[in-house]
Amino acid sequence: MTFKPTEQDEQYFKRLVETRTIRHHPSEVGWQYQRLKFIAEWHPRFVSMKQLVDELYSDGSGYCSDTELWSALKEALQTSKEAGEPVDHRVEIYVEYDVLFSHCINFKQRTVTEVYQYLMKRLPKKLMEDMDYFATSASRKTEGADWPEFRWVSVYYVTGGSEGYYLHVDVINKQGRDCMIVGKTLLEGKAGRNYMAKVCKKISEILEV
Repeated sequence: MTFKPTEQDEQYFKRLVETRTIRHHPSEVGWQYQRLKFIAEWHPRFVSMKQLVDELYSDGSGYCSDTELWSALKEALQTSKEAGEPVDHRVEIYVEYDVLFSHCINFKQRTVTEVYQYLMKRLPKKLMEDMDYFATSASRKTEGADWPEFRWVSVYYVTGGSEGYYLHVDVINKQGRDCMIVGKTLLEGKAGRNYMAKVCKKISEILEV
């Protein structure tokens, strides 16, 4: 059960601010109340503004618990999504998330496959004609997994074991280095090096690294 906050609920919240029971700068009162109003309307656990305030400002300091607030906002957002309400859902190269009150909620890493597909849609087909293959890494570590959080993404090529050149798209983080995407050209010598340099440059631009 949820409730629709009334004008009396808003005045109740403002009185708590005025008496310093709740501590907010005057410039924060309006948008903080809008957050509480959203929770009230979509979170099934809350049935009154008093209950909502008591839970989110429970430590007696007058300050809202960020942990409690964002947990409640996340749960309320999920309920609103299930009801078919529009959501500001954003998809970037490596992550996707919902935006609520200018904050990221439901932050999620995209998969290696999704990043690979994003890349393939933007790589010129003509540029890839001399690539023998170009695919996500076949290692069990990355296949079907989320794209890891990273400090750097490295795009480079190395000489092939018997012929041509290999291209790597690696993630570098505190765990070390891991190959996400790999490709190979059979072109040899200067032609192969120049070609791989062009492909690496384009991939770096697309992946913004």
